[in-house]
Amino acid sequence: MYGKYIGSLFMEDFTVLQKEEIRQGLDEGLEQEVIYLFARPYYNFLQMREIRTALKEGIDPDLIRRYWKPSMDYSEMKEMRIAAVSMEPLPVRSFIPAAAAGFLLFSAAASLCFYFFTHPKEHLALELKAEEAELAVGEMFDPMEYVLSYSGDDALLVLPHGITTDQPGSSTAVYELKGKRKSLTRTLRVTVSDKKKKAPQESAVPQ
Repeated sequence: MYGKYIGSLFMEDFTVLQKEEIRQGLDEGLEQEVIYLFARPYYNFLQMREIRTALKEGIDPDLIRRYWKPSMDYSEMKEMRIAAVSMEPLPVRSFIPAAAAGFLLFSAAASLCFYFFTHPKEHLALELKAEEAELAVGEMFDPMEYVLSYSGDDALLVLPHGITTDQPGSSTAVYELKGKRKSLTRTLRVTVSDKKKKAPQESAVPQ
């Protein structure tokens, strides 16, 4: 449907949810060059969704390219998107003089810098034992079994729900660690089959 372009994008190591964000961007009429801003494997699908929404709402791609980094949690991106939209509700048009366009871009950048200084980073950490889990049909899915560690001041760990094992198939379990100002997510691909369950492999710990 999307020709060679979408085929070349999907050759990257994207998950099903990441590919869905790319399809959404194409369906919404975003240009291919701006889709490349979020069509990167190092963004999770929630980060990709925030960047796609920001582009759809008219936020300048240069601002996204400068300030929206993979190290940012999607909730931080959401706060920045809402702040940028309220500050600059309309995208810069070609008929605006270059000086005025530059002033708007400078104002937006200054506001984002102010955001970083007034919103100190909240340190959250969430690690799973594996990226994939295999269960037998009818076997109970225990979400805590795949949690390696998590930390954060007064953070709340929200476990995935709705994972069923009554028939073969695959689904994505989303773990979310909610802090005071932001949240952190990790995903676990759950495959239900007739094979014997594989034990989760713990992440390698550097010596």
